[in-house]
Amino acid sequence: MAQMPTARRSALAPLPEVSVRSADPEEARIVGTRVYYPHRVVVQGDSARFAMRLSAASLGPLTVGWLGYETQVRIETEELGQYQVNVPTADTMRSECGNRDIVSSPRTAAVYRPDQPTAFEGWSTPAPMLALKIARHSLERQLEQLLDRPLRGPIDFRLDMDISGGRGAQWWAMVCSLAADIDDPQSLIRQPLIAAPFAYSIMSGLLMAGTHSHLEELTAPAMAVSAETVRRARQFIEDHAGEPLTVADIARGADVGVRGLQHGFHRSLGTTPMQYLRHVRLRHAHQDLRNADPSSTTVAQVAARWGFLNQGRFAAQYRELYGVQPAEIGAAVDDLTGVVGKTTTTVALDCGRITVSPEVVLYLFGTPGQDRFWSMWKELSIGALGAVVLADTRRLGDCFGAVDFFESRSSPFIVAVNCFDGADIYEEDEVRQALDIGAHVPVQHCDARDRGSSKQVLVRLMEHLLATATSGDRYR
Repeated sequence: MAQMPTARRSALAPLPEVSVRSADPEEARIVGTRVYYPHRVVVQGDSARFAMRLSAASLGPLTVGWLGYETQVRIETEELGQYQVNVPTADTMRSECGNRDIVSSPRTAAVYRPDQPTAFEGWSTPAPMLALKIARHSLERQLEQLLDRPLRGPIDFRLDMDISGGRGAQWWAMVCSLAADIDDPQSLIRQPLIAAPFAYSIMSGLLMAGTHSHLEELTAPAMAVSAETVRRARQFIEDHAGEPLTVADIARGADVGVRGLQHGFHRSLGTTPMQYLRHVRLRHAHQDLRNADPSSTTVAQVAARWGFLNQGRFAAQYRELYGVQPAEIGAAVDDLTGVVGKTTTTVALDCGRITVSPEVVLYLFGTPGQDRFWSMWKELSIGALGAVVLADTRRLGDCFGAVDFFESRSSPFIVAVNCFDGADIYEEDEVRQALDIGAHVPVQHCDARDRGSSKQVLVRLMEHLLATATSGDRYR
């Protein structure tokens, strides 16, 4: 999903920028120790070919880097003192932590505890490994906030974590996004309003995707808090909306546990604290846009000021709330840019039936993609197995409403890119990046006018549904 970046300094980085290539094992050890941990480098392959490459940067409690060797090596450490996740990008790697060992791969991450000696060996193929270090205090403090009680020791992560599907794949997509964005010196991920919640999400995601003895308690229902506590939390959000808030910050501001706060918001308001915060920030952005001078202020600047990382999603969320595009305040019409001659929606609902066998019948329903049809989507999604989001590359931003709809309901879906005559053709990864969707969501090119092409889209959806059903609880 992400290209292999050369990381630069993060705005919050406690370490300087690191981008090094060294053919000296001792120099490589010294640099690796400064960025990660004291360790030993044992060259197992051809020593004449030895070279180490490391590009790394930090974001608050996280240090993310791409580490590679040009011959096979073994890295040995004593107790790390921090949590660590390693993911090879090619081939496999033997990973050890205490008396446990696994074979990690691009589909299986190695999650190391902070209190046991570790080792890993590999690089028979000289490809980089993503190495993520997480400050022990920060991760354990976050788990304590989520559980609303103190821990009695380090988090006993299982050494292997599946990142090929389900929550693991979602978490891995976030980490890849961090590794890619932190490379850009102008990246919004460097802005404090975005950096703190993003780092919080990476740590929370690991706690939810990894396997450890607290996972059952972490995912169990929490007792809801009182309406007065929710009111205090809402006031805290209103007062601090311009600051880099996480859900833990909001919980502390309301003097309550994180899970209880989340349950209270869901029961009282039908939303989450972070979604409520997004709504408040959208309101502030709306006011700023109304008061801004168009000759000196851009929509992108206002979006960044209020913590919206992806401009396409900002535009979709803004339009959902205010009925217009951010750049068209007062023009409450559909955006028809790039669609010559289209002025109306011709059909509100299509339906069809495909008999696969006497026992299996597939019912299909199609609706327009405009946000005003969300009530129809809601009704049709009840009991639905999955969905196809039909994307037009001439106005790809219009898909965000549908993507957000199905993601918010944990409904399986695929994206079908409709290849019109004369339209630009984009690679799957380009479509994923533009729509900000994870690697677990299939992307299929098609011609919606062609029966055979449309059939292949439905086949791809059914394959995705079957894979989802066998991979765990991704959409439960």
